[in-house]
Amino acid sequence: MKFNYKKQLSKILAATLLSSLISVGPMTAYAQGIPGNPTAWKKNEQGVYLNSAGQPVDGVIMRGIDVSEWQGNNIDWDTVAANDVDFVMFRIGRINGPDPSFQRNMEGAIRNNLKIGVYLFSYAKTVEDAAAEAYYVLDQIKDHPISFPVAYDIEADTAQLDRELVTDIIVTFNDIIERAGYHPMIYASESVLRNKIDTQRANYDIWVARYNSFYEWTDPAMWQFTSRYQMNGITRNTVDVNFLFKDYSQIIANRGWRFINDYWYYYIDYRRQSNWINVDNTYYFMGATGKMQTGWLNHENNYYYLKSSGAMADKWLEVNNHWYYFGTNGKMQTGLISADNNKYYLNNSGQMQIGWLEHENNQYYLKSNGSAAKNWLKIENIWYHFDKDNIMETNWITVDNARYFLNSTGQMQTGWLEQNSTKYYLQSSGAMSTKWQRIGTDWYHFSDKGAMTTGWIDDLGSKYYLTDSGKMQTGWFTHNNTSYYLQSSGAMATKWLNINNSWHYFNESGHMQTGWLNDGINWYFLDSSGKMQTGWLTFNNSRYYLNASGEIAKGLKQVDNSWYYFNNDGTPTTGWLKINETWHYFNADGKMAVNTFINDANTAYYFDENGAMATGWKSIGSDTYYYNASGAMITGWLNINDEWYYMYEDGKMAVNVTLSINNVSYTFSQEGKMQSPTNNSATVSTETAAIPTN
Repeated sequence: MKFNYKKQLSKILAATLLSSLISVGPMTAYAQGIPGNPTAWKKNEQGVYLNSAGQPVDGVIMRGIDVSEWQGNNIDWDTVAANDVDFVMFRIGRINGPDPSFQRNMEGAIRNNLKIGVYLFSYAKTVEDAAAEAYYVLDQIKDHPISFPVAYDIEADTAQLDRELVTDIIVTFNDIIERAGYHPMIYASESVLRNKIDTQRANYDIWVARYNSFYEWTDPAMWQFTSRYQMNGITRNTVDVNFLFKDYSQIIANRGWRFINDYWYYYIDYRRQSNWINVDNTYYFMGATGKMQTGWLNHENNYYYLKSSGAMADKWLEVNNHWYYFGTNGKMQTGLISADNNKYYLNNSGQMQIGWLEHENNQYYLKSNGSAAKNWLKIENIWYHFDKDNIMETNWITVDNARYFLNSTGQMQTGWLEQNSTKYYLQSSGAMSTKWQRIGTDWYHFSDKGAMTTGWIDDLGSKYYLTDSGKMQTGWFTHNNTSYYLQSSGAMATKWLNINNSWHYFNESGHMQTGWLNDGINWYFLDSSGKMQTGWLTFNNSRYYLNASGEIAKGLKQVDNSWYYFNNDGTPTTGWLKINETWHYFNADGKMAVNTFINDANTAYYFDENGAMATGWKSIGSDTYYYNASGAMITGWLNINDEWYYMYEDGKMAVNVTLSINNVSYTFSQEGKMQSPTNNSATVSTETAAIPTN
C-alpha cells in the first residue's frame, strides 16, 4: 500500500508549527560568527584554502553555500557563481510547504551550472514522521536536477528524543531517499552527532556544522564553517558557507532510474525525462509528468504496448492469451504482414489468426504459431505445398530442382506413375526420381526428366549396367566377351577408391598413382605404395601440411593450437603478412605470433590473442601501452587529444606517479594524464625526455 505521507505531514505540522516559524536555515541556533578577517575561508596564492586563523584547510575539493528564504529570492547567481562557489545546498522548505525562494533560486543556480543538493529541516518525532518527510522530499525534488546529496537536517527538538529514536528517524528517512536513487546525508552539529546519533547504525555521509577554525568530527563529507559570510551577489542577510571533502561526481551517477512514491522516473544529466526515451536501446514512455507507463498506450492514433518493465514492445508479444505484432517503431500491426521472414494475418484488433485462410481468391494455411505455411506442410497426415508467396499449389511443381505431383485438392502423390508409356517413380517424399533410386532392394536409374533407363550408361564418369527391368548390376560382369568389375555401388572402379581403409587413386586406365597428384581440384601426395598422406610432409627440403582429407593446406590454418599461413604453393609463410587489412607476424617456424611482443628492426610491436598487430591504446596485464598507426610501440612523451602522457622506455604508461623529467616534476593521474608541472619535491624517479611544448 502506498504510504500516505501528506496525511502524516499534517500531523507533524500541527505539532511543530511554532518552531517552523522561527527556523529558516540549518543550524542557525549554533551560529558563532567569524573574525573580521578578509582572507579567511578563501584560497591563498597557492590555491589552498585558509581558515579564520590563517591556517591551511587540507582536502578541500570545492566551496559551496546553502541557502533558504533567509537569503531571499533576488540572489545574483551570476555574481555568486563567480565568487568561488561550485555547489549549492537548497532548503526544500518546511513541513507546511516549500521554501518560497526554492524554485527561483534553483533556476539561477542551474543557469550557472552549479552542482545542486537539498536539505530538509526535520521536525520528525517518530519514524512515521521521518517516512512522511522522506516521501515529501522526493515529491519536491523529482522534477529538479539533483547532482549532490539529499541532507537530513537534525537539530530541532533533539533534546526531547533519545539517541535510539533519533537514529531510527535518520535511518528511516535516509533509507527511503537511498532506495529512490538519491544519495542521503546527515546534517548536524558535532554535539548532536556525538550525543544524539548512533553513526555506526546511521552510516551515512556527514555534513558537520562547526563554526570554528577547524572541525573535530572525523572525515566529514562536508563542513559548514560559518553562517555569517558576506558574499557578493547576496544582499539580504549573510550566508552559510561550506567546504566539500568528497568527490560526488564519482559517486552520484548523472543518469539512471529512480523509484519515487511508487513510480519510476528516468534522469539524464540529473534532469527528469518525459515522453519517449531510449535507454540501452530500449524505448520507454514516461508521459508528460515523467512517470514510466505500462500496458496499452494510444499515442497519436497508434497503439503501443509497454511491458511490466516499461519497455516498449517490438516484434511479437502475447497479451491476455493473444499474440500481437509491433513494428520496430512499436506500433501495433494489423492485416497480412511480413515478419521474421514469414507472413502472418492479424485481425482489426491486432490479434494473430491460425488455420486455413482464403484471402483474395488464394488459399493460405496459418500454422499454430501463426506463420503462413511456405514450402511443404503436413496437415492431418496429408502433405501440401505452398509457393514463395505462401499460396497453396496443385498439379506438377518443381521444388528445389525436384518434381512433384499434387492433385486438384493440393494433396501430394507417391509411388509408380506411368504417363505416355514412360515410367516415373514418385518417392515416399513425393519427389519424382531422377538418376539413381533404390526401390525395395534394387537400384534403378532415371533420366533427368524422370524416365526409367536400361542398358549401359555413363554417369559422372563411371559406367553402369541396367537390365531390361531397369535393375542395376553389381560384381563380376561379362559383356561382349569382356569382363568388368562393378563395385558394390555398381560403378566400374576409376579415380578414388578406398581399399582396406586407405585411399588410392586410379587413372582412366585404372593405374594406381604415386607422388604429387592434382585431381583437378586439389593437390594430394601418395606414397610409394599409393596411399594418400595426411599431416606434415617434408619434400625436397620444403614443409607442407596435408589436411585430414588429404588436400594440401592453403591460406590461414590452425595446426596443433598454432596458426600458420600457407602460400599458394603450400609452403608456410614467415615474417610480416597483411590479412584482411590486419598485419600479422609469422616466426621462422611459420607459427603466427600471438599474445607476445616482437622486436623487428629495433622496433617493438605487440600482437594480441588473434595475432593482430596492436595500434592505439593497449592494456597488457596491468599496464597500458600506446602503438602508433604503424604498430610501433611509443616511448617518452605522447600527446593524445591535447592530453600529455609519459611512456617509459619499456613502453608502459606512467600512472598515479610524480616523475622528474629533465629536472621538471610532472604528476600523472590514475588515467596517465599529465596534470601539470609542479615543484613537489617528493618525486618517485628521475627521467630524461623531450619537454612537452603544449
